[in-house]
Amino acid sequence: MIIKAKPEDFIVEEVTRRYGKLDYFRKYEPINLEREDKHLICVLKKRNVETFQFIKSFSKYLGFSTNRISLSGTKDKVACTIQLMSIYKIKKEKLKKIQEFKYEGVELYPLEYSDKKIHLGEHEGNFFTITIRKLRERDVKKLFSLPSTILFPNYYGVQRFGEGKIKSWEVGRALLRREWREAVKLILENALNQKIDFESEEFFNLTFSKSKFYERNLYNYLLHHHGGDFLGGLKSLPRSILQMFVHSYQSWLFNKVVEEFSDEVKEKEIHIPGYNFEGFIEEGKIEKRIREVLLEDGISPSDFYIKELGIKSEGLVRKAYAQATDFRIIRKERDGLFPGYYKVKVSFFLPAGSYATVFLKEVLK
Repeated sequence: MIIKAKPEDFIVEEVTRRYGKLDYFRKYEPINLEREDKHLICVLKKRNVETFQFIKSFSKYLGFSTNRISLSGTKDKVACTIQLMSIYKIKKEKLKKIQEFKYEGVELYPLEYSDKKIHLGEHEGNFFTITIRKLRERDVKKLFSLPSTILFPNYYGVQRFGEGKIKSWEVGRALLRREWREAVKLILENALNQKIDFESEEFFNLTFSKSKFYERNLYNYLLHHHGGDFLGGLKSLPRSILQMFVHSYQSWLFNKVVEEFSDEVKEKEIHIPGYNFEGFIEEGKIEKRIREVLLEDGISPSDFYIKELGIKSEGLVRKAYAQATDFRIIRKERDGLFPGYYKVKVSFFLPAGSYATVFLKEVLK
Protein backbone atom coordinates (compact mmCIF):
# COMPACT_ATOMS: atom_id res chain seq x y z
CA MET A 1 0.00 0.00 0.00
CA ILE A 2 1.22 3.48 -0.89
CA ILE A 3 -0.62 6.70 -0.17
CA LYS A 4 0.53 10.25 -0.93
CA ALA A 5 2.41 9.22 -4.08
CA LYS A 6 1.38 12.72 -5.15
CA PRO A 7 -0.53 15.47 -3.34
CA GLU A 8 -3.74 14.94 -5.34
CA ASP A 9 -3.93 11.40 -3.92
CA PHE A 10 -4.68 12.79 -0.46
CA ILE A 11 -7.45 15.40 -0.22
CA VAL A 12 -8.40 16.66 3.26
CA GLU A 13 -11.45 18.88 3.75
CA GLU A 14 -12.06 20.23 7.23
CA VAL A 15 -15.58 19.82 8.63
CA THR A 16 -16.02 22.97 10.73
CA ARG A 17 -18.55 23.84 13.40
CA ARG A 18 -18.81 27.39 12.06
CA TYR A 19 -19.30 26.88 8.32
CA GLY A 20 -19.85 23.16 7.80
CA LYS A 21 -17.68 21.11 5.42
CA LEU A 22 -15.14 23.11 3.42
CA ASP A 23 -14.79 22.32 -0.27
CA TYR A 24 -11.25 22.08 -1.65
CA PHE A 25 -12.41 22.79 -5.20
CA ARG A 26 -14.31 25.97 -4.33
CA LYS A 27 -13.15 29.59 -4.26
CA TYR A 28 -14.53 31.47 -1.23
CA GLU A 29 -16.01 34.95 -1.18
CA PRO A 30 -15.97 37.28 1.89
CA ILE A 31 -18.94 37.03 4.26
CA ASN A 32 -18.50 40.25 6.25
CA LEU A 33 -15.25 42.20 6.41
CA GLU A 34 -16.77 45.40 7.78
CA ARG A 35 -17.47 44.28 11.33
CA GLU A 36 -15.09 45.36 14.13
CA ASP A 37 -13.62 42.34 15.92
CA LYS A 38 -10.25 40.99 17.04
CA HIS A 39 -9.88 37.93 14.79
CA LEU A 40 -9.93 37.67 11.02
CA ILE A 41 -11.23 34.26 9.93
CA CYS A 42 -9.80 32.92 6.68
CA VAL A 43 -10.04 29.78 4.58
CA LEU A 44 -6.56 28.33 3.99
CA LYS A 45 -6.08 26.04 1.00
CA LYS A 46 -2.73 24.24 0.58
CA ARG A 47 -1.16 21.89 -1.94
CA ASN A 48 2.11 20.19 -0.97
CA VAL A 49 2.92 22.87 1.63
CA GLU A 50 4.30 22.36 5.14
CA THR A 51 2.11 24.32 7.55
CA PHE A 52 4.79 25.80 9.81
CA GLN A 53 6.88 26.97 6.84
CA PHE A 54 3.86 28.78 5.41
CA ILE A 55 3.01 30.41 8.76
CA LYS A 56 6.60 31.57 9.20
CA SER A 57 6.69 33.19 5.74
CA PHE A 58 3.21 34.68 6.08
CA SER A 59 3.98 36.20 9.50
CA LYS A 60 7.23 37.67 8.23
CA TYR A 61 5.40 39.16 5.25
CA LEU A 62 2.88 40.87 7.54
CA GLY A 63 5.51 41.83 10.11
CA PHE A 64 4.22 40.11 13.24
CA SER A 65 4.72 37.05 15.45
CA THR A 66 3.61 33.56 14.38
CA ASN A 67 1.70 33.39 17.70
CA ARG A 68 -0.97 35.64 16.17
CA ILE A 69 -2.01 32.90 13.73
CA SER A 70 -4.31 30.10 14.91
CA LEU A 71 -5.41 26.86 13.25
CA SER A 72 -7.71 24.10 14.42
CA GLY A 73 -5.14 21.50 13.34
CA THR A 74 -1.98 20.93 11.32
CA LYS A 75 -2.78 19.24 8.03
CA ASP A 76 -0.49 16.92 6.06
CA LYS A 77 2.19 18.39 3.80
CA VAL A 78 2.02 15.95 0.87
CA ALA A 79 -1.68 16.55 0.34
CA CYS A 80 -4.34 18.94 -0.92
CA THR A 81 -5.96 20.43 2.19
CA ILE A 82 -8.46 23.09 3.18
CA GLN A 83 -9.08 24.45 6.68
CA LEU A 84 -9.91 27.51 8.76
CA MET A 85 -7.28 29.93 10.03
CA SER A 86 -7.58 33.07 12.17
CA ILE A 87 -5.29 36.09 12.44
CA TYR A 88 -5.26 38.16 15.64
CA LYS A 89 -5.54 41.95 15.42
CA ILE A 90 -5.05 42.44 11.71
CA LYS A 91 -6.19 45.88 10.59
CA LYS A 92 -8.61 46.23 7.69
CA GLU A 93 -6.03 48.25 5.79
CA LYS A 94 -3.93 45.09 5.55
CA LEU A 95 -6.69 43.01 3.92
CA LYS A 96 -5.48 43.97 0.45
CA LYS A 97 -1.94 42.98 1.45
CA ILE A 98 -3.20 39.57 2.58
CA GLN A 99 -5.00 39.05 -0.72
CA GLU A 100 -1.82 39.97 -2.60
CA PHE A 101 0.33 37.49 -0.66
CA LYS A 102 1.91 34.92 -2.97
CA TYR A 103 3.13 31.53 -1.73
CA GLU A 104 3.42 28.58 -4.07
CA GLY A 105 0.70 26.03 -3.38
CA VAL A 106 -1.36 28.32 -1.13
CA GLU A 107 -4.68 30.12 -1.61
CA LEU A 108 -5.98 32.30 1.22
CA TYR A 109 -9.56 33.62 1.41
CA PRO A 110 -10.48 36.18 4.14
CA LEU A 111 -14.08 35.50 5.24
CA GLU A 112 -15.07 37.71 8.15
CA TYR A 113 -14.07 39.22 11.49
CA SER A 114 -15.04 37.38 14.68
CA ASP A 115 -14.76 37.82 18.44
CA LYS A 116 -13.47 34.23 18.67
CA LYS A 117 -10.25 32.89 17.21
CA ILE A 118 -9.87 29.43 15.69
CA HIS A 119 -8.96 27.03 18.49
CA LEU A 120 -6.91 23.85 18.24
CA GLY A 121 -9.28 20.91 17.77
CA GLU A 122 -12.45 23.00 17.46
CA HIS A 123 -13.48 21.41 14.15
CA GLU A 124 -15.71 18.33 14.08
CA GLY A 125 -13.28 16.36 11.96
CA ASN A 126 -12.01 15.90 8.42
CA PHE A 127 -13.44 14.40 5.26
CA PHE A 128 -10.83 12.47 3.28
CA THR A 129 -10.73 11.50 -0.38
CA ILE A 130 -7.71 9.25 -0.83
CA THR A 131 -6.24 7.28 -3.70
CA ILE A 132 -4.49 4.20 -2.31
CA ARG A 133 -1.85 2.82 -4.66
CA LYS A 134 0.17 -0.35 -5.15
CA LEU A 135 -2.65 -2.60 -3.96
CA ARG A 136 -2.78 -6.33 -4.53
CA GLU A 137 -6.00 -8.19 -5.35
CA ARG A 138 -6.43 -9.30 -1.74
CA ASP A 139 -6.06 -5.69 -0.53
CA VAL A 140 -8.76 -4.59 -2.96
CA LYS A 141 -11.08 -7.35 -1.70
CA LYS A 142 -10.52 -6.16 1.88
CA LEU A 143 -11.47 -2.61 0.97
CA PHE A 144 -14.61 -3.71 -0.88
CA SER A 145 -15.68 -5.80 2.11
CA LEU A 146 -15.54 -2.93 4.60
CA PRO A 147 -18.77 -1.54 6.10
CA SER A 148 -19.59 2.17 6.04
CA THR A 149 -18.75 2.54 9.76
CA ILE A 150 -15.49 1.09 11.11
CA LEU A 151 -13.97 1.06 14.60
CA PHE A 152 -10.16 1.25 14.74
CA PRO A 153 -7.35 1.97 17.28
CA ASN A 154 -7.06 5.73 17.59
CA TYR A 155 -3.26 5.84 17.44
CA TYR A 156 -1.44 9.07 16.71
CA GLY A 157 0.13 8.87 13.26
CA VAL A 158 3.70 9.28 12.06
CA GLN A 159 2.98 12.98 11.39
CA ARG A 160 3.00 13.45 15.16
CA PHE A 161 6.45 11.93 15.62
CA GLY A 162 8.39 12.71 12.46
CA GLU A 163 9.96 10.26 10.06
CA GLY A 164 13.64 10.88 10.81
CA LYS A 165 15.91 8.67 12.90
CA ILE A 166 15.26 10.89 15.92
CA LYS A 167 11.60 11.16 16.80
CA SER A 168 10.03 14.36 18.06
CA TRP A 169 8.77 12.58 21.17
CA GLU A 170 12.39 12.05 22.20
CA VAL A 171 12.94 15.81 22.02
CA GLY A 172 9.78 16.26 24.11
CA ARG A 173 11.10 13.85 26.73
CA ALA A 174 14.37 15.80 26.95
CA LEU A 175 12.43 19.07 27.39
CA LEU A 176 10.29 17.57 30.15
CA ARG A 177 13.45 16.42 31.92
CA ARG A 178 14.91 19.94 31.54
CA GLU A 179 17.80 18.44 29.57
CA TRP A 180 18.27 21.52 27.39
CA ARG A 181 21.58 20.46 25.87
CA GLU A 182 20.18 17.04 24.90
CA ALA A 183 17.03 18.58 23.40
CA VAL A 184 19.08 20.97 21.24
CA LYS A 185 21.40 18.15 20.19
CA LEU A 186 18.47 15.97 19.10
CA ILE A 187 16.82 18.82 17.16
CA LEU A 188 20.00 19.65 15.25
CA GLU A 189 20.99 16.02 14.64
CA ASN A 190 17.55 15.27 13.23
CA ALA A 191 17.75 18.27 10.88
CA LEU A 192 21.22 17.26 9.64
CA ASN A 193 20.72 13.48 9.82
CA GLN A 194 24.13 13.17 11.46
CA LYS A 195 25.73 13.16 14.90
CA ILE A 196 27.11 16.45 16.20
CA ASP A 197 29.66 17.37 18.86
CA PHE A 198 29.35 20.83 20.38
CA GLU A 199 33.05 20.85 21.28
CA SER A 200 34.39 19.92 17.85
CA GLU A 201 35.74 22.23 15.14
CA GLU A 202 33.18 20.77 12.72
CA PHE A 203 30.30 22.14 14.83
CA PHE A 204 31.15 25.70 13.75
CA ASN A 205 30.86 24.82 10.05
CA LEU A 206 27.52 23.02 9.84
CA THR A 207 25.20 23.73 6.90
CA PHE A 208 21.40 23.56 7.01
CA SER A 209 19.03 23.34 4.06
CA LYS A 210 16.67 26.25 3.42
CA SER A 211 13.70 24.21 4.62
CA LYS A 212 15.28 23.84 8.08
CA PHE A 213 15.00 27.50 9.03
CA TYR A 214 13.94 26.89 12.67
CA GLU A 215 16.91 24.62 13.20
CA ARG A 216 19.19 27.04 11.36
CA ASN A 217 18.01 29.88 13.63
CA LEU A 218 18.71 27.72 16.67
CA TYR A 219 22.18 26.90 15.36
CA ASN A 220 22.95 30.57 14.63
CA TYR A 221 21.86 31.51 18.15
CA LEU A 222 24.33 28.99 19.58
CA LEU A 223 27.13 30.33 17.40
CA HIS A 224 26.51 33.88 18.62
CA HIS A 225 26.50 32.68 22.23
CA HIS A 226 29.62 30.51 21.90
CA GLY A 227 27.62 27.26 21.80
CA GLY A 228 26.73 27.18 25.48
CA ASP A 229 23.34 28.81 26.06
CA PHE A 230 21.10 25.84 25.22
CA LEU A 231 18.07 27.13 27.11
CA GLY A 232 18.36 30.49 25.33
CA GLY A 233 18.63 28.66 22.03
CA LEU A 234 15.40 26.78 22.73
CA LYS A 235 13.70 30.04 23.66
CA SER A 236 14.60 31.34 20.20
CA LEU A 237 12.21 28.77 18.71
CA PRO A 238 8.46 29.51 18.39
CA ARG A 239 6.50 28.31 21.42
CA SER A 240 4.25 26.33 19.08
CA ILE A 241 7.23 24.21 17.98
CA LEU A 242 8.33 23.56 21.56
CA GLN A 243 4.75 22.72 22.52
CA MET A 244 4.59 20.28 19.61
CA PHE A 245 7.56 18.33 21.02
CA VAL A 246 5.83 17.97 24.40
CA HIS A 247 2.57 16.94 22.73
CA SER A 248 4.54 14.37 20.75
CA TYR A 249 5.78 12.75 23.97
CA GLN A 250 2.21 12.63 25.28
CA SER A 251 1.09 11.06 22.00
CA TRP A 252 3.84 8.44 22.14
CA LEU A 253 2.72 7.52 25.67
CA PHE A 254 -0.90 7.24 24.53
CA ASN A 255 0.05 4.92 21.64
CA LYS A 256 2.15 2.76 23.96
CA VAL A 257 -0.71 2.27 26.42
CA VAL A 258 -3.37 1.61 23.75
CA GLU A 259 -1.11 -0.99 22.12
CA GLU A 260 -0.42 -2.74 25.44
CA PHE A 261 -4.11 -2.81 26.46
CA SER A 262 -5.69 -3.03 22.99
CA ASP A 263 -8.14 -5.80 23.93
CA GLU A 264 -9.41 -3.94 26.99
CA VAL A 265 -9.77 -0.31 25.90
CA LYS A 266 -12.12 -0.35 22.90
CA GLU A 267 -14.83 1.49 24.82
CA LYS A 268 -12.51 3.52 27.03
CA GLU A 269 -11.01 6.96 27.09
CA ILE A 270 -7.34 7.31 27.98
CA HIS A 271 -6.23 10.22 30.17
CA ILE A 272 -3.01 11.58 28.71
CA PRO A 273 -0.89 13.05 31.53
CA GLY A 274 -0.17 16.72 31.94
CA TYR A 275 0.61 19.14 34.74
CA ASN A 276 -2.85 18.69 36.34
CA PHE A 277 -2.84 14.91 35.86
CA GLU A 278 -2.84 14.21 39.61
CA GLY A 279 -6.25 13.68 41.15
CA PHE A 280 -8.53 14.06 38.14
CA ILE A 281 -8.67 10.39 37.16
CA GLU A 282 -9.65 7.20 38.89
CA GLU A 283 -6.75 4.91 39.60
CA GLY A 284 -6.74 1.77 37.46
CA LYS A 285 -4.19 -0.48 35.82
CA ILE A 286 -3.99 1.70 32.69
CA GLU A 287 -3.32 4.82 34.78
CA LYS A 288 -0.87 2.80 36.86
CA ARG A 289 1.01 1.81 33.69
CA ILE A 290 1.16 5.46 32.57
CA ARG A 291 2.67 6.44 35.90
CA GLU A 292 5.19 3.61 35.62
CA VAL A 293 6.36 4.83 32.21
CA LEU A 294 6.65 8.41 33.50
CA LEU A 295 8.68 7.15 36.45
CA GLU A 296 10.96 5.16 34.13
CA ASP A 297 11.53 8.33 32.08
CA GLY A 298 12.17 10.44 35.18
CA ILE A 299 9.11 12.64 34.57
CA SER A 300 6.34 13.73 36.92
CA PRO A 301 3.00 15.33 35.95
CA SER A 302 4.14 18.72 37.27
CA ASP A 303 7.03 18.65 34.74
CA PHE A 304 4.53 19.32 31.95
CA TYR A 305 4.48 22.95 33.11
CA ILE A 306 7.82 24.15 31.72
CA LYS A 307 8.10 27.67 33.12
CA GLU A 308 11.59 28.09 31.70
CA LEU A 309 10.18 27.94 28.16
CA GLY A 310 6.77 29.47 28.82
CA ILE A 311 4.89 26.33 27.74
CA LYS A 312 2.57 23.97 29.53
CA SER A 313 0.36 21.03 28.75
CA GLU A 314 -2.37 20.22 31.21
CA GLY A 315 -3.20 16.84 29.72
CA LEU A 316 -6.26 15.70 27.82
CA VAL A 317 -8.63 12.82 27.25
CA ARG A 318 -8.60 10.81 24.02
CA LYS A 319 -10.72 7.85 22.96
CA ALA A 320 -8.67 4.67 22.66
CA TYR A 321 -10.67 3.68 19.56
CA ALA A 322 -12.24 5.98 16.95
CA GLN A 323 -14.95 5.52 14.33
CA ALA A 324 -14.56 6.11 10.63
CA THR A 325 -17.94 6.87 9.07
CA ASP A 326 -19.34 7.28 5.56
CA PHE A 327 -16.69 4.98 4.14
CA ARG A 328 -17.21 4.25 0.47
CA ILE A 329 -15.32 3.11 -2.61
CA ILE A 330 -15.29 5.68 -5.40
CA ARG A 331 -13.27 3.88 -8.05
CA LYS A 332 -10.96 0.90 -8.67
CA GLU A 333 -8.42 0.99 -11.51
CA ARG A 334 -5.11 -0.43 -12.65
CA ASP A 335 -2.30 1.62 -11.15
CA GLY A 336 -0.35 3.46 -13.85
CA LEU A 337 2.38 4.49 -11.40
CA PHE A 338 2.93 0.92 -10.20
CA PRO A 339 2.33 -1.53 -13.08
CA GLY A 340 0.83 -4.84 -12.02
CA TYR A 341 -1.00 -3.31 -9.07
CA TYR A 342 -4.36 -1.63 -8.48
CA LYS A 343 -5.29 1.78 -7.15
CA VAL A 344 -8.54 2.42 -5.28
CA LYS A 345 -10.05 5.81 -4.52
CA VAL A 346 -11.96 5.93 -1.23
CA SER A 347 -13.63 8.57 0.91
CA PHE A 348 -14.56 8.69 4.60
CA PHE A 349 -14.97 10.97 7.63
CA LEU A 350 -12.79 10.88 10.74
CA PRO A 351 -13.36 12.84 13.97
CA ALA A 352 -10.90 15.60 14.86
CA GLY A 353 -7.53 14.27 15.95
CA SER A 354 -7.78 10.90 14.19
CA TYR A 355 -5.35 9.97 11.41
CA ALA A 356 -6.33 8.66 7.97
CA THR A 357 -2.93 6.98 7.58
CA VAL A 358 -3.49 5.04 10.82
CA PHE A 359 -7.02 4.07 9.76
CA LEU A 360 -5.92 2.75 6.35
CA LYS A 361 -2.98 0.87 7.84
CA GLU A 362 -5.30 -0.83 10.35
CA VAL A 363 -8.00 -1.88 7.86
CA LEU A 364 -5.43 -3.25 5.40
CA LYS A 365 -3.35 -5.22 7.95
